[in-house]
Amino acid sequence: RLRGELSRQGVTLVEHAPVARLAAGAVVLADGREIPAGFIVGAAGAQPQGWLNRTGLDLTDGYITVDAELRGSDAAIFAAGDCAHLSMAPRPKAGVFAVRAAPVLYHNLRAALTGGAARPYRPQRDYLKLISLGERRALADRFGLAPSGALMWRWKDRIDRRFMDKFRDLPAMAPPPLPAMRALGVDEALGDKPMCGGCGAKVGRDTLRG
Repeated sequence: RLRGELSRQGVTLVEHAPVARLAAGAVVLADGREIPAGFIVGAAGAQPQGWLNRTGLDLTDGYITVDAELRGSDAAIFAAGDCAHLSMAPRPKAGVFAVRAAPVLYHNLRAALTGGAARPYRPQRDYLKLISLGERRALADRFGLAPSGALMWRWKDRIDRRFMDKFRDLPAMAPPPLPAMRALGVDEALGDKPMCGGCGAKVGRDTLRG
């Protein structure tokens, strides 16, 4: 279905062609071919960082091998997301697994610091994939089904907006309480402003004037 949509949009797909280098106005392939390009976007997928090879941790294809508790071969090291390989349940490097591993990682970091019990991360077997096709249309894929059209685009748009709203409408954070022992008149002077006056508040006015 996706190949058909690419063809319909006039997109030529060149496969099994490693890129050797980028030139002015072209992409040079390993076999010597040059593909003219006015605009180049890099979308190479996930790749492990080279410095992981120097950590001494167990790696799988360059990624940190972790167990169900997201621990590496060193029990003090945790990893999640694209840098990690789930040894108990290998999964693709997709954002949905990183996002859903975050609460487990948070819990297990706290447990490691406080002596609490860790809990396992159980990734889902499959996940919904929604690809925008332009023209307010999208292609979905899950459980071997691949519906497409305007309804799929509205579904994708709703999911995307709901996710981004989590970062836009953040609850207001209450200011920390003032210490019990403080100079008289501090409450009146500060009002609703933070107690910290900045580094300049630590020096006398004569120094600042100088």
